[in-house]
Amino acid sequence: MNVIDRLDAVNPYKLWILAFTAVSVAVVIPVAAVRFLPLNDYPFHLARIVILAELGDSGFDQFYQPGNWLLPNVAVDAFSLGLAGITGPETAIRIFIGLTLALQVAGVVALHHAAHGRLAIWPMASAAFVFHRMFAYGFINYLFGVGLALIAAAGWLRFRERAFVLPLAFVVSVVLIFCHAAAFGVFAVIVGATELEATWRRIRGRGVDGSNLGAVAGDLILRAIPFVAVLTLFILVSPTSADIKNSFQNYPGYLPVKLFWGPLFSLVSSAVWLDVICALVMAMFIAWAAFTRCLHVSPALVWAIGILAIAVVVTPAMALDSNFADSRLVPVALLIGIAALDIRASPKSTAQPTPPLKLAVTAAVLGLVFVRCVTQTWIWTGWAPKIEAIVEGFSAVEPGSTVFSVIAGPYTRLTPNAEQAAAGRPPLKHAASYAALHGPIFVPMTFVTL
Repeated sequence: MNVIDRLDAVNPYKLWILAFTAVSVAVVIPVAAVRFLPLNDYPFHLARIVILAELGDSGFDQFYQPGNWLLPNVAVDAFSLGLAGITGPETAIRIFIGLTLALQVAGVVALHHAAHGRLAIWPMASAAFVFHRMFAYGFINYLFGVGLALIAAAGWLRFRERAFVLPLAFVVSVVLIFCHAAAFGVFAVIVGATELEATWRRIRGRGVDGSNLGAVAGDLILRAIPFVAVLTLFILVSPTSADIKNSFQNYPGYLPVKLFWGPLFSLVSSAVWLDVICALVMAMFIAWAAFTRCLHVSPALVWAIGILAIAVVVTPAMALDSNFADSRLVPVALLIGIAALDIRASPKSTAQPTPPLKLAVTAAVLGLVFVRCVTQTWIWTGWAPKIEAIVEGFSAVEPGSTVFSVIAGPYTRLTPNAEQAAAGRPPLKHAASYAALHGPIFVPMTFVTL
C-alpha cells in the first residue's frame, strides 16, 4: 500500500484532529522553550502582573496602586493575574501568550469551517504566519482578542439566523472590547461584511423595491444594535474614551508608508528569508489550486478583507493611544484571507479532497508550520543569554530604588540599518521593567528621541 492509499484509509476526522493537535503544540513550542520572551512589550506586561500579584505584600504599594479596569486592553492582566496565584506571574503570562498564538490558529480554523462547511487541513497554515511584527512588538492583548474575534465571527456565520445570535454578539462584544478595542472592531467588520454580502445577494436574487426596502434596512439595523450598544457603553464608562477625539491628529499620515511599507512591515518576522519562502510556497499552492479548479472562495470573507483594506487607509497610525493602529489590521486580513480560501476536489462540493490533493495540502501545511516553529525557537533561544544577563543585572539594584530607562537616538526606521536593528531589538525598549522581578523597584520608563 503506497502513501496515498494509506492516507486515504485513515479516518478523515482522526487525521484532522491529529494534524490540529500537532499544529497547536508546534505553535507554542517557542514560548515554552525560553524563560523570557523576546517581545518588545513583554517586560512591561510581565512587570504589571508581578506588581499586581504582589501589591500590598512586597512593598510595591509604595510606588503603585490599582487603577481603573474599565480599559480596552486588559486581557493579559485579567487572565494572567487570575492564574498567577497558581503558577506564578512568569508562567501565567507565558501560558497567556501561548494561548494567544494557538487561539489565532483556532480562530482561522473555526472561521474556515463556518464559511465552507467542512473541517480542513488548509487553514492550519495560519500557524506559519502568526509570528509577525505586530506579535514581535508584544501587542498580545490585541492578538488574543483577534483569536476570540475570529471564533466569534465563525459563530455568527454559522448561527446568524438564530434568535440567540444578537444577545450573544452583545456579550462577546463586551468581552472583546475589554481585550482590545481593535479586536472588537475586527469582529464588527467581519459581521458587517457578512451582512452586507448577504444583503447584496438578496438584492441581486429577488430585488429590492419600495415594498421590501424597509424590511431590508430594518434587518441590517437590528443586527447592528449589539455593536452600537457596546460601543456606546464603552464611550460612556471607559476613561480612555476621551482619547477618541485625539485619534485623528496624525491623519491621514504618509500615504506611501500607510499603503505599502506599513502593511509589509507589519507582516515580516525576525526571519525575513522564511517569510519570503512561506509567501512563495503559499502563492504557488493557491495558484495551482486555482488552475486545477480546486480553489473555492468565501464571498463574505472577501468582503471583510476589502473593508479591512479600507480601514487600513482611513485609520490613523495611532488611535486610542495604540501605535500602528492601521498596520496591525494587515496580519488579521491575512488570517481572514487564509480562512476565505478552501482547497477541495470540486468547487461546488463540500466533499473531502481526493487522496493526492489531501496529501499535497497536508504536506505543504505541516511542512511550513514545522519549519516556522523550529526556526522561531532557534532564534529565540539564541537571544535568551542576552536577555537573561539583562534580568540578572537588576539583582544588584536595592529594593526601594528607582530605575530610569532612557533611549537616545533617532527613531528606528521601518527598514532599519544593522545598528538601529540591534538597538531596537526586543527587549531593550522596556528592559528596565525586568527590575520588578527582583523586588519593589520603581521604574518610570522614560524614552528620549533626539
